[in-house]
Amino acid sequence: PLKATHAVKGVTGHEQL
Repeated sequence: PLKATHAVKGVTGHEQL
């Protein structure tokens, strides 16, 4: 999840996916 943070955060506004 920590690596997807930058990717997911821009997509869902979330940082845990």
